[in-house]
Amino acid sequence: MDISLVHKVILTFIAFNAAVASALYKFTDVSSPITLIVHLMLPLIVWQILLVITFFPEQFLMDFIDELYRYDNAAGDQALLFEGTTRDEINSHGDAPRSPQIVVDDDDIHLIES
Repeated sequence: MDISLVHKVILTFIAFNAAVASALYKFTDVSSPITLIVHLMLPLIVWQILLVITFFPEQFLMDFIDELYRYDNAAGDQALLFEGTTRDEINSHGDAPRSPQIVVDDDDIHLIES
């Protein structure tokens, strides 16, 4: 069975934080694990998330987000992260051929007199 990238990262994250929490609980004189988690582990987890977002390559983060939030036609799905959303042909100001302009000679203008 192949484990996806998201599951590997999440399992590693949980294992590392559990090891750090147990070491901190063992070597500190904190009375309850809840106090330790609130005072020490929550700031550590926030710093880990900030460091991952800052130092990991952008392609890894895009793959991670794509695996985590797959397009499933649910309300609120953003079509920007998914394939097949771009048009093959874009007609903007610079790439659309100009339409021919009709040039009218002064001799061809006839005024309607009533």
